[in-house]
Amino acid sequence: GHSKGALTAIRQISEMQVDVPMLAMTHCDASKLAKQHGKKSEYALCAAQWHKSLSYSDDFFGNGMQFDKEFNDMYGYAPPYQAAESAAALLVYKAAFERANSFDKDKVRDALAQTDMQTFYGNIKFSDTGQNIAKPMVLFQVRCEGDVCSNKVVAPTKWASATLVHPIPTWSER
Repeated sequence: GHSKGALTAIRQISEMQVDVPMLAMTHCDASKLAKQHGKKSEYALCAAQWHKSLSYSDDFFGNGMQFDKEFNDMYGYAPPYQAAESAAALLVYKAAFERANSFDKDKVRDALAQTDMQTFYGNIKFSDTGQNIAKPMVLFQVRCEGDVCSNKVVAPTKWASATLVHPIPTWSER
C-alpha cells in the first residue's frame, strides 16, 4: 500500500541521488520512514492528521505526549494517528450522549452537530456536511541529529518544533 510506496520512493531517490527542492510524501508515520531509512529520508515533508507534540489537551487523556506514553505503555508501540483520532472520537460521542441526555439517534445526531470542543487530538467542530472544520492538519519534516532521525512539526508554525528546511540540500551537500 501507501507505506510501501513511501519507503520505495525514498530508497530509489537516495540510490539515484535525485536532487529536488522539496520532497513531500504521505504515510510517513505508518511506514516509519525516519526509522526505516534514517538519513536517506531527511528533509522529507509529510502531511499528518496529528502529532503527539501538539498542545491540544482534554480532561481525559491530557495532552498528546501523555496519550503517546499511555498508549506505548499499554501496546508497546507509538500510537498511529488513527488510534489518536479514534480515542478522540470516543470523547466526542461521550460528550454528545451527555448533551443529548438520551440514546435517541436523532437527539444524539443533533448533539453531535453542535459539537465544539477540544481533545488531545485537536479541536472538534462539524460543518453542515459533517466535516471537522476546527482542526488543521500538520506538516512535519524528517530531521536528523547524528544518526537519530525523527519527525519534527514545521507547520502550522504555532506548533512548530523545527524550522522548515527549503530548498533541501542536494545529495552532494549532505
